[in-house]
Amino acid sequence: MEVAQCSLGWCLVNRGEPAIRLNPGSSELNEQRGCSIRVIGVAHSRGAKALFVQAADESVCVEETISSGGVSLGHSELERALQASGADAVWVGGGSMGEDPAFRGAV
Repeated sequence: MEVAQCSLGWCLVNRGEPAIRLNPGSSELNEQRGCSIRVIGVAHSRGAKALFVQAADESVCVEETISSGGVSLGHSELERALQASGADAVWVGGGSMGEDPAFRGAV
């Protein structure tokens, strides 16, 4: 049985257990099926040591946005990071970014 080759840059913009699980899963696909999946962690400088960023194959640092809700990632910075990373796909998880129709429409 012939297995199709796959190549994908997968950009993570969310921390947490699902984000951490993606890297071993993609590594397993790369090994077993000959894929070339890159996991790219996106974080501001304070989050650069986060486990999901450290576990990623690559990382992109973005400027943080400070608001009344604390430190977050701004839409324009995330769009810049996605373009700079060369990612084919993005996963923002179930947080505020994933629920924001303006950001979903931009990516």
